[in-house]
Amino acid sequence: MCVSETGIPEANGKVNGCIDGGCGVLSFPLDFLMIDIDQVIADLGTKLVDLSKSFGQDYKLAEYLPTWIPNDMWESEDLYSDIDVIPDAKEFLHYWESIGLLFPLVTARPHKLQKLTISWLVKNDIPFKTVFFEPYPFWRLKYKVSHFLVDDRPYKLPPDYQGPEIIKVKYPYNKNGDCVLEIFSLLELNGLVRMLLEETDLYTGKYSSKVKKWLEEKNSVVS
Repeated sequence: MCVSETGIPEANGKVNGCIDGGCGVLSFPLDFLMIDIDQVIADLGTKLVDLSKSFGQDYKLAEYLPTWIPNDMWESEDLYSDIDVIPDAKEFLHYWESIGLLFPLVTARPHKLQKLTISWLVKNDIPFKTVFFEPYPFWRLKYKVSHFLVDDRPYKLPPDYQGPEIIKVKYPYNKNGDCVLEIFSLLELNGLVRMLLEETDLYTGKYSSKVKKWLEEKNSVVS
């Protein structure tokens, strides 16, 4: 497991970054999935719901970034240190680890929370390939470093967007975000990963039309 602070595209088709002597590398062919940590693996939402009471609020996940939280609290270790793991996410990651497949993780948490975040992942037995910490604007959207990005952020993508396809984990605050698929649980992506394993050309990194058909069928069931 490696940790990367930031992603810098290089001419050789890799995305590299290093902290404390450890390097995270994404090389082509592309990773199938890049997975956000908060609200996809880490249950930050429940922590915010509980915390809202001390601010005289009744937070119900209607805002992506609650305005009642002071800016400095988003960079506080106390906010992230005791978050629970979303059980389905852990099951999903362990299943694919058991057959030798690890996924890179990504987070917009501030850089000073790197050690806390990695410690949390290790403590909670969350398998991962690498972790990318990066600020806004997100290079994860500017460069296609994975086929799909699983995230809870309500993205509004520009017409010339060329980054990874967005798979959105549904919450009340992201109803209007752009995506190719909406899910409630990472376990819903087991079929997609199997399809990608079978239908991705290892030389070009491109997947077949069967993957697109799977997404269309899945979307029709969800809608």
